Amino acid sequence: MDKIFIVGLQTFIFKGNDTCFIVRTPYDASKYINWAEKLNSDYGYSVLLQDVRGRYGSFGEWVPYENEKKDSVRLLRYLRSQNFSNIVIIGSSYEAYCARILAFETQNSIPTKLLIRVGVRNQVEAVFNDGVFRLGDFVWWKNIHGTGKKSSPIIVTSRIIKEIETRVAPPKIKDLDVVFPKVPVIIIAGWKDGYCKYAFDDYKQWLHVQKQLIVTPLDHDLKNIGRYFNEVEWYKGLQIKKGFSKIYFQNVKDEVYESFFLDNDKQFEKLNFSSCIGNNTTNINNGSKVLGIFLDNNFINLEIKDFQYLNSLKLFYKTIDEDIFGEIFYLNKDNESILLSEFILNKGSNSTEFPPISIKKINQSILLKIIFSNNMFPRYPKKEKLVHLQLEGVLYGGKHC
Repeated sequence: MDKIFIVGLQTFIFKGNDTCFIVRTPYDASKYINWAEKLNSDYGYSVLLQDVRGRYGSFGEWVPYENEKKDSVRLLRYLRSQNFSNIVIIGSSYEAYCARILAFETQNSIPTKLLIRVGVRNQVEAVFNDGVFRLGDFVWWKNIHGTGKKSSPIIVTSRIIKEIETRVAPPKIKDLDVVFPKVPVIIIAGWKDGYCKYAFDDYKQWLHVQKQLIVTPLDHDLKNIGRYFNEVEWYKGLQIKKGFSKIYFQNVKDEVYESFFLDNDKQFEKLNFSSCIGNNTTNINNGSKVLGIFLDNNFINLEIKDFQYLNSLKLFYKTIDEDIFGEIFYLNKDNESILLSEFILNKGSNSTEFPPISIKKINQSILLKIIFSNNMFPRYPKKEKLVHLQLEGVLYGGKHC
């Protein structure tokens, strides 16, 4: 292993053959040394690990999202001087952002492959969900890799509170705000990760035909990812299939739904609300219900019959005056609740397409519970303000039995 500095950025080099694996990270490149040594010794690959500007061993000021493009251009100059015939760029979370930026720079110079896990695509999506501030994610971000040269324990400081109080939602994000390198890619997501939706968006919009999407029942840290994607085995051939998706059901262990995009949004049925409304309800003349959204125990139960699996939901309601937050749960045969996703009913809206789901029927019907709140639980502080939600119906899609 050699340690060098490329324009002030600490870089660890493991010399091997003409295929080079690359990780650019704010999480301390030295933590990847054991992985790099094994990759180098077992497969003969070259490996490059680099601390991003301002983090750990690298010089400069750490300004998230500010320096990755120009530092990628600088790194490309070095890579070209090494005569690599192929590069494989890997990253999770912010590393995935770094990876796609670097791939965008290398795509026309060196054959490039990309492996991104639970990826953040840009600064806006990292802290805002459709214009709504991600308080919990923001506090985590500022402590783990948002403020200084090294990560710190998760604490709420006066500085973070001040930033939260002055935070303003940005304009709606546009597709052109996301970089799409035209290279083969494997996209790994977790149903319990807050950025799962963007993995589906990436797959649909990716510019290269060699693209794979693997959606697991995991969260942002992707523990036990080897159960769903054997990355070590993949190192041998580095093959990326053409237009391949592997979607694990959220409620059935290790069963796979491999036709998600063929069936999604194709088969719909309309379910109107009647007696399925939960707490704090008021009957009105047209048969719909009014929920006083004040505490987080306001809910509806949905029973969906005659469906083999469910993969999409759309909720209809009267136009709302405030943001309303919610969570979707699957109720299993023991009546236990399994969290599927969080969602936001945006102020001024009258319908919401829920994040993608993947539920297989294992009882006589599919049972869901949808909880509503005027705070983004469990992380967001409660607002002592009464808001109302007049539900009208739900459109659901999937495949009939």
